[in-house]
Amino acid sequence: VSATDTFANDGKTVLEVKNGSASSITVTVVSQQQCNQGFTHNVSVAVAAGAQSLIGPFNTTRFNDPSTGLVTVQYSATASVTAGLYSIPS
Repeated sequence: VSATDTFANDGKTVLEVKNGSASSITVTVVSQQQCNQGFTHNVSVAVAAGAQSLIGPFNTTRFNDPSTGLVTVQYSATASVTAGLYSIPS
């Protein structure tokens, strides 16, 4: 992974992050639009050292960039961190 990545999102996409490093990291999914409570806030998930986490799925209206349709995800560290995307079947 790089410090900032993007991915296509159809509303059924889940991000899996594996942290192989010796320290916890934070994965931040950037909100593009307000939630149903009227606030724009990112989703941040701490992934412990040696752990993995599934994050998502992501609402397309709230998380897809209006101009590109992509979701932006940021990682507080990238060494020994891998990520994969999965689509939840209908």
